[in-house]
Amino acid sequence: MSSIISVKANKDTTLHVTFEMSQKEFEKLQGVMENITIFADKNATEQSKIVVRGKKDSSKYFLAPKSHRKVLLASNSVPTQVLESKTHYHIIYSTKKYY
Repeated sequence: MSSIISVKANKDTTLHVTFEMSQKEFEKLQGVMENITIFADKNATEQSKIVVRGKKDSSKYFLAPKSHRKVLLASNSVPTQVLESKTHYHIIYSTKKYY
């Protein structure tokens, strides 16, 4: 996991943030240096469930949080990232908003 080392306010409304992370974590960015989203596991406030179906529980479904179900566009496939830490899997789905 990464850590924030310092934060400095710029003259506009942006911040200059310095991170410390392992080389392995940095390599997972695959050279992407813009449009990066940062999250902290302790800030996870939405609750959802994993539903198990099928013979011998062969299918598992991640339910979208109830608060966001009406604004999510159903799709056959969505971009997904799986991040693994010592104690957790962080599974991140990205889907377009439905208005």
